[in-house]
Amino acid sequence: MLHGFRHNASHIREGLDRLSQTDGSLRVDSPERLHEDPRFLCYQRLAGPVRRALRPTDRVSFQRVMEETRVTAGAPHRVLADITAAWQTLQLELDSTIALGGSPVERRRILHDWLDAVTFSNQREFKDSYGAFLARWDKAGEGLAAQLTEQAAAIVLRLDEVLAEMLEEPLLLPPPPPFVDTAEHRTWWKRWFGGSRTA
Repeated sequence: MLHGFRHNASHIREGLDRLSQTDGSLRVDSPERLHEDPRFLCYQRLAGPVRRALRPTDRVSFQRVMEETRVTAGAPHRVLADITAAWQTLQLELDSTIALGGSPVERRRILHDWLDAVTFSNQREFKDSYGAFLARWDKAGEGLAAQLTEQAAAIVLRLDEVLAEMLEEPLLLPPPPPFVDTAEHRTWWKRWFGGSRTA
């Protein structure tokens, strides 16, 4: 769990680093802009990992990993208490409401919708993904969600720094091996024997 969190955090660190090197604001208002807006591309690096850290049931969620870290030998409890307080403050902000779209809505809902839209957006389905988000929450919701994403990402990296020291690992992990979808690649014995044998 702790190592999984660290690898998830490495993607967040990369996304924030790239974001810090880009200027301007988000300007995604058409399918073509999805692959042209440099800040949107940075947020695409962030959205999936932050989405996982925020989801309580995910094995690399911030909440689950923090609980595991607290009971690990040698844990710096004072530092962890400060990080926990920052995360709880963020949760209170996410649970608070804002007048957007005609009625009060929790910031958490806007953030959830935005992370989903950024994570799964593509040019062919722009109208039903990112376009749908903008139609519902407008640019104000986009700006709010981007800000909350960066806040969550920064707290995740604070916990990652603690874990790196506790596990005696470098802060910057080597890149993980490329993901291989086993559903698309038959094992060697299936290739050799041509799949299942029939009588």
